[in-house]
Order: sequence, then structure tokens, then C-alpha cells
Amino acid sequence: MGKIQATLRFAAALMVASGMVAFLPSTTVLATTSNAPPVANINGTNWVQLSTAAQLEYIDNHQTSDIQTGSSTTYPEAHIELMNTIVLPNGYSWTPLGTSSSNPFDGVFNGNGYEVKNVSVTGPIPDAGFFGVSNGVVKKVGVEGTFSTNDATSNVGGLMGFQNSGTISDSYATGSVSGGANNGGLVGYQNSGTVSDSYATGSVSGAANNGGLVGHQAGGSISDSHATGSVSGSGSDNGGLVGMADGTISDSYAAGFVSGSGSDNGGLVGMADGTISDSYAAGFVSGGTYNGGLVGQLAGGATATISDSYATGSVATGGSTSLNGGLVGYKYSGTISESYFDKDTTGMSTGVGGASSSSGVHAESTTNMQTPSTFSSWNTSDWALLNGYYPLLKWQIGTTMSVTPTVVGAGGKVTVTGSVYSNAGTPLSGINVNLTGNSSGTWALSPVKTGANGDYTGTWTAPKTTQNVIVTATVHGTTVQQHNTVQVQAYTVTYNGNGATGTVPMDGNTYKSGDSVTVAGVGNIINTGNTFAGWNTKANGSGTSYAAGSTMTIGSSNVTLYAQWTANTHSLSYNGNGNTGGSVPSGSDLAYNTTVTIPNNTGNLVRTGYTFVGWNTKANGSGTSYAAGSTLTIGTSNITLYAKWTANKYTVTFNSNGGSSINSEAVAYNGMATKPTDPTKTGYTFAGWYSNSRLTTPSTFSTPVTGNETLYAKWTANKYTVTYKGNSSTGGTMPTDSNTYTIGMNATVLGDGTLAKTGYTFSGWNTKADGTGTRYASGSTLAMNASNVTLYAQWRVAPSISMSSTLPNVLQGTPYDQELQGTGGLSPYTFTIASGSLPNGLTLQSDGSLVGTPQQSGTFHFTVQIKDHAGTTTTKSVSLYVIPTAPRGYLKTVDTKQVVGGSGGTLITKSGDTRATLIVTSGTFANPLQMDITSGTVPGNLIPKDWNLVEAYGVNFDGQYTPSKPMSFALLNQAITPQSKVYKIVNGKLIPVTATVTKGKAAIPFITDPDFVVLQPKPVPHATKPVTGFPAFSWAAGGLFSILTGGLALWWQRRRKNLE
Repeated sequence: MGKIQATLRFAAALMVASGMVAFLPSTTVLATTSNAPPVANINGTNWVQLSTAAQLEYIDNHQTSDIQTGSSTTYPEAHIELMNTIVLPNGYSWTPLGTSSSNPFDGVFNGNGYEVKNVSVTGPIPDAGFFGVSNGVVKKVGVEGTFSTNDATSNVGGLMGFQNSGTISDSYATGSVSGGANNGGLVGYQNSGTVSDSYATGSVSGAANNGGLVGHQAGGSISDSHATGSVSGSGSDNGGLVGMADGTISDSYAAGFVSGSGSDNGGLVGMADGTISDSYAAGFVSGGTYNGGLVGQLAGGATATISDSYATGSVATGGSTSLNGGLVGYKYSGTISESYFDKDTTGMSTGVGGASSSSGVHAESTTNMQTPSTFSSWNTSDWALLNGYYPLLKWQIGTTMSVTPTVVGAGGKVTVTGSVYSNAGTPLSGINVNLTGNSSGTWALSPVKTGANGDYTGTWTAPKTTQNVIVTATVHGTTVQQHNTVQVQAYTVTYNGNGATGTVPMDGNTYKSGDSVTVAGVGNIINTGNTFAGWNTKANGSGTSYAAGSTMTIGSSNVTLYAQWTANTHSLSYNGNGNTGGSVPSGSDLAYNTTVTIPNNTGNLVRTGYTFVGWNTKANGSGTSYAAGSTLTIGTSNITLYAKWTANKYTVTFNSNGGSSINSEAVAYNGMATKPTDPTKTGYTFAGWYSNSRLTTPSTFSTPVTGNETLYAKWTANKYTVTYKGNSSTGGTMPTDSNTYTIGMNATVLGDGTLAKTGYTFSGWNTKADGTGTRYASGSTLAMNASNVTLYAQWRVAPSISMSSTLPNVLQGTPYDQELQGTGGLSPYTFTIASGSLPNGLTLQSDGSLVGTPQQSGTFHFTVQIKDHAGTTTTKSVSLYVIPTAPRGYLKTVDTKQVVGGSGGTLITKSGDTRATLIVTSGTFANPLQMDITSGTVPGNLIPKDWNLVEAYGVNFDGQYTPSKPMSFALLNQAITPQSKVYKIVNGKLIPVTATVTKGKAAIPFITDPDFVVLQPKPVPHATKPVTGFPAFSWAAGGLFSILTGGLALWWQRRRKNLE
């Protein structure tokens, strides 16, 4: 269980045993202007750094002060470290750091292996020690001083008065401690927390609960710790390590004298209520009642246990009522297992006082107690079981070591000497020591044994590799010493061909510094293109050179010798390779593997018809090519570079003289052009290529090309004819053109000659029989293309007018627009009036449009002539009927207007309370005419006395058109009664007419165009029957109506109604 501070413990023990000072001298630190210690920030944590006694005193006197301005941390809360050992001045009274539970030490105190000396705590101070009450961390610090209080105070310790919680590690106290209850060489009272890897050597005395390390352990743990000072108490519970123990104790021991006037005195623990394991006691024990070599009294029920522990110190009996045991004075309760006492040295025959035997307790002789097999059940990871020695805790064993020589060559002998001892300074003889090194060589030795003084000697052979070796001494599986100053020098000499081939010389030896070595020769290595020139410690020759057979002294490292080579020399020359002018660059002799930049054509080499393009190692260009500016590496032979030429390319251009395009050719100097595919040209036949534009010198494509040239195409024009076809002619002779034409010539188109086709007129020629080609008139010009031409006679029928002989009617006075259509012949057509006349207001335009507004009515007959584009004419007789318009009558308001034809018609109108209906039966009129129904008012002077006007209506139409049948005019009005009478107005007079009058209706037959009035008699006062009959009024000349037996007779004279 190798522990930190093991070496410090051994060194301290040895120094104490020899009367030497156990600690390093304090470091001198220059005083500062302020006694407040400096604060350093280390990795984000503020540390108070103590270097002087004045700084330590400042902390002691300012325990409630902040460590620095702006901080809220007081010194008992801070991280504090010793920078060196500090000695307090004589007479200085120390106030414990952490004065009470309300102001405990809660920080971290790191002694860094240094000590605080001359600490003095006196007087009635509770919780007395360098630290008073602590919850913090204390480590790596030693305290030397005097801690003495009166019997009324409690909790006094050489390091700490009261450990409430926290940790103590790698620390010690060497001063004397005395007080009332709970006094310990290191800690007075341990409430909880841990104590580890720590010890105390000072004497402890007090009333009760006195321990060499801890006075009262109420909880917490103690491990890997020990106490060697004497313990005495005027009361109960006194122990070499702990006075009263309620916590855990492990891997610890006590060796001091223990005496007590009261009960419960033990070599390790006075009163044990907790757990004790892997621990032992070797000190003398005496007292009142309950005295034991290890524990005075074991109590506490099942929680009180002792295991794997032993005692060897003498136990003195007390009074007649005392209980004494080699291991435990009195066992009130608890468990003991695998624990031992030396019955020879303790003077006890029983392990537990008052009991002849006890389970788990073994009484052994001194011989057996120093025999490892006795403790075969113990854990050897905690114990070192050495033959001839009581069991030791592994952390107690140490060793010294020296190694000679510290520098050794490969295979050399190394001697290791040293001694093995316990932490108490006792040499351990007859102990096996295993010596090993951290190498793969032959380093492990058979165990060596220590002699009478604990000394040992071992040797081993150094390996054949260079390394720094860490030598380790192991005792019973625990590494107790390491030494790392052995340097093994196994330097080698290696030869490197440095680019050569073959087998380099070999040196299988190893050397140490200062050895001499004979340098080897070249052996059978070869470096192509080079000659061997010796060896060098650097590949590039910048190190130390050695000739073959010379002597080299080994230094402090392996040596590699690199073969040195001198490059062979070869020539580099240039050849113009057929040049016709200029000069080649100068040659030179160059070393093997030299890199040369290839020059350009510096001498202006020329060759007719060629261009310089670089250099080549072969005259025919089949070797390696080098462009200007590239690099060449000299090999193992002479080199000639030949100028490399590329034949110039010349362009042969083909002028097709209007034919299809021919791509030009690039032809190398003195090469021959290749005859291309013949070009084409519309209307011509290709007649070969010529070398001149005048086409006098044919090209045979067999003359070498020495420059750019142009070849010209020659063409022969093709001959073409014009042929005429009658195209279904029925007579006559075909025209003939006996001429021949070339493309681009003009032919004159012939006439029709005597050609004829029944029913048709010749209209020219066309390149298509159906006339869809190109049209040519006789005498016109035909431009010849690249083909024969056939012209077909074209025939057309005579023009005609394709319409009815009777044109659509038109109402007199209304616009008219009628298109006369022509067919046949050759459009466009021209229309004219050949005979007859049009009504006034109409015009026939030349394109056949009959337009205008006719001002006359009646039927008009005329003859129209049509002439086509060729001048051919035709006529057609045409008639046009203009419908007459109705004249104005007596009544001026037109209620409805309508054209009535031979099929008759019905005119209807409604105005106010009257509905008028005119019925014209079929066949009444031979031709259409316009008829109007009119209405209006009648002057009062026309209406007889005693009569009222019901309605006045008229029917107007042209009077020259005589109706063949009577027409019926009906008036509907609720004011009409059977007594109503109907009249017509003639020349300003009312003339009675025949009408059928019923209630609400008057039906009037008539032939002429009359204006009707309907009269209703005024009522007669007191009349008993209606008025009948009607008066007769004077008639105008020109017509007479009479009423004969319900019939209507008309004296009619042709007239036109006078307009009033």
C-alpha cells in the first residue's frame, strides 16, 4: 500500500534516531512593506502564500479579515499554502486558526511539505492546536510546538483541537500535548472526516480520552497513520493511537508507552466502539482496570469489531479487580476475528481479560508471531509478512539504493547496492529484494537477500540497446525504491549506401562513448554514374568525413556513415540536323545527374520549308524530345541533341468559280495536295482544276507544294430547249422553237400560231398544263434555268353574267346595292349598260356594283355588257322593279308602314283606346307596293252638330295601282256603338261609307286609299229611342259613294289625294 510521505517518514525516523533535525531549513524571504501575505491567482483560485513568520502572525491576528481588498473571503475560509518552513518567535502565543464552531477553518491549507515550528498554545483555551475547529482540508504540513492547557479545557491536539469534518492527510505533529479531556498527539477530538498518511511523535497527557494520535474519535476514519509518543492519563480511556474510538481505524499502528489511573487502557485504543482492522500495537500498557495489549475495552455492540490485527507490548496487571488481556482487557460486546497477541512478550496467557478463550483471538509465541505462515489468512496487499519479523504494514518498508556505474556499455555489468529497513529505522535482514529494470533485455535477477544490517547487493548485465534505465527494488510485491540514473550506451555504427545498390558493409558490434572503430571500405555497393569517395556522417556530405580504413571515435549516439560519391562527367553537344543556316549552341562537359536547362534556338538555326520546334536525342525525332526551357539530367553516357524540325504547312485554296464550296487543304512543305470531290454548279458541268485564274494550266495534283496556292474550277455550260404543247387543242399547227439556250439566257415566247380549241379562247402559255405553273404571254421573255422548258397552251371559256335576269326589288327612295357576278373568261371583268335605262338615282359601276337610291318606281328593263380581261364581251337583259312608296294623306301621323305584295298581308296598329287592322287578301295587287296606316285629328268644323268624333284613321297607297279585290279595314274601340257612323274625308268633306258597325267595332271595306272618321251621335235628353239615319253632306267632284241595299257602289275617278 505504497503511501505518499513514506520516504518522508523513513527519513524523519532515521534523522530522529540519529539526533538530526527532521525537516528542511526554512527559506529566507525578504520582508515586504506590509505583513499581509500576498495572494496569487493559480488556475482561477486565489491562494494566500505564506513565507514569513510575520505573515503567519498577521493571519493569526486577522482571522475575521478578508484576504484582500474587494474579496469576501476571510483567512479561515481561504486557500493557504506554505512557501517554506516558518519558525514563530519565542514567546509568541498562537491563537488556533478557526477559533470556534461559529468561526471554523473551512478553507484549504497546503503545507507543500514544509513545517511550522515553535508553535505555543497555553492557558484555558478550548479546541486548542495549530488549528482550532476545522471543516476544511489540511495536507502536507508538519507542526512542532507545545500545546498545554489546564484541566478544565478539552480537545487539545498537536495539529488540530477539533476536527468537525474535512480531511487531514500527509501531515504530522511532533510537539507535546496536555489538557483536560480529549487530548491527541495530532487531533484532540475527531467528530467526523478523515485522517490519513499522518503521524504524531509527541507525548500526550490529560484527564481522560488521551491518544497518541487522536484523543477522542467520535466518528470519521483513521488510515495509514501511526503514533510513537507516550500517553498518560489521570482518568479513563487512554490508547497509544486513540483514547476513545467510535469510528474506523485501518492500516495503522502505535508504539508508545500507555499508562492510565482509570480504566480502559490499550496499546492502540483505550475504549473501542467502532471498527479496527489491519492494525497493531507494540507499546507497554499499564493502568487501573481493563488493560489490553491492543484495546482496553471493546464495547458498542455489533458495530465494535477487531480484525486482522495484533499486539506485542507488555501488559501490566492492575489491582486485584482488574481485567487484563494480551489483546483486549475487557470485551463488553463486539466481534474479534483473525487477531493475535504474543503471549511471550505481553506476559498474558489469555487474549481477552476474564475469559479463558475467545473466538477470533490467537495466542502465539514470539517465534510463530514472526513466521509468515501464522498469518496466512491475512490480506497481503496490506501486510508484509517477513520471516523473523512481526508483520509490518507495507507502507512501513523502505530501502536505500545506489547503482554503479551510472553509465555502462552494452553487455556491461551493473551493480546495485542498498539496504532495507522499517519506518522506525530498524534494518530488515534476510529479506528478499527483487531488482528489475524497465527494459526488454536481461534485467530481471534472482531475488537477493539482505544481510545482518539489511544490506543487499545485486548485479545484472546491461542490454544491447541504448536507453536510460529505471531500476526498481520490490519487497513483498511493494515497490519501495526507484533509481533512474543508469544510462546504457549500446551505440551502433551503420553504413548507408546513400543511393547506391548492392550490399553495404555491416558492423554487428555495439560501442560506448570513447570507443574507437575502424571505418569499413566500399564493399560491393555501386552508385550508377558515380565514383566512391569515402564516408560522411551526413548524407549531403556536410558532416564529418572518414576514409575507408580510418579510425572513428564513438560519441554519445549511434552513428550512421553515408557513402559519398563523385559524379562522373559526360559531354552534351548539339546538332543542326539538316539546317540550311544559323549555328547550334555550344556544348559542355557535365557531371552525372546534373540538371541542365535546354536552350532555345540561340544560333538562329533555319531550314528551308521547316520550323524549329526543339531538340531530340535522335536525328529522326524518335528519341526523347526537349523543349526550350525544359530540363535534362545527365546520365551515364555522352548526349547529342538534334534540332527537331516540323515541316511548314501551306494552304491550298480551291476557288470553285461559283460552284459549291470546297474546303482548303493544309499541305506540308514538298507534300502533294489531294484532289477533292468535284464541286457542282447549277447549269454547268465541272471540267477540272486549273492552277491559274485564266484556266489555261490544268492541275495534276502531282506538283510538290512549296507555298500557299489557289486552284480554280473550270465549267462547261449545259444546253437547254423550249418546247410548246397544244394542251388538248382541237386544231391548228403547234409553234416550234429550234434554238438552244444556256442558263441565264432569255427566250422569246412564241404566239399561238393557228392553234384552236372548240369553245375556248387562247389565253397564253404556262409551264404547267393545269395552269398552276408560271404564266407567259405571247412575245414575253422567258429566263432559262438549268433545265429544258415545256410551255402548255392555256384555254378559257367566254365570260358570262351568272345571275337571274330579274334583279331583287327595291323600295323607291331607299338605298340599293346589288353585285352583278361574272364567270368564265379571264378576270377581272368590266360591266357597262349596253341598252335601256336605269331608274333615276341608280348607277352600274364597272366592277358590276349596281348602287344608289332609286327616285322612280315601276319596272325598268336594260341590257348589261360584261367584258373580261382579254377583251371578250357578252350581254344579258335584266329587269328591276322599284316598289312605289305610299303618298301622304289627310291624316299625317303614320302609325305603321309595310310593303304588301301579291300574297297580301295584314297591317296592325294600336293607338290609345283604338286598335286598327288592315287586311289585304292574296292577289289584291299584281306588284308589291307600300301601304301606310295613319291617324290624326279632324277640325271641328268638319264634324256635324250633335255628333262626337270617336276615331280618325287613314290607309295610304299609290293610287295608280288598282286593287283587284276590296280590302278590309277594322277599327276596335269601346266608344263605337251600333249608332256610330263611318265617313271618309274627300276634298275637305265628310262622305258616308258603307261599314258594318257593332258594339266596339267598325269593319270598313274599301278599294281606294281613304281617310276614315267614326262619329258617334250626342245623347238626346229624354229620348226614348236612338237616333237613326245620318245626314248627307256635299260631295267633292271625282267620286260618288251611295248606299244600295247594304252593298257598295263606287263611282271612281283616278285621282291623287290632295294633301292638306
